[in-house]
Amino acid sequence: MNGKFMVVAAISAIAIVLYWSPLPINVGEYIIGGYPWLAPEESRPAMMLLGALLAAIFLGLTAFMWFVTKKLEEMQDEEYADVGGGSSPGSEW
Repeated sequence: MNGKFMVVAAISAIAIVLYWSPLPINVGEYIIGGYPWLAPEESRPAMMLLGALLAAIFLGLTAFMWFVTKKLEEMQDEEYADVGGGSSPGSEW
């Protein structure tokens, strides 16, 4: 599998887990993760909707990238099979 796809999939998974994690991570003045649970009560449904929308986008783009990666691998395999021809150059002599 393509290494670039694995990096994108890992980053997407980390971003989704950080957003939905009920335990925020404090990095200096910044808070990473736990946004729906840290939001004021009146904003919590909007933050959950935003999180669901962003998670769906991340998952959709990751799935699309996986599909494209698989198709490219298949095309490269077919291209190498066509170039080889199944016989070695010295076998014609």
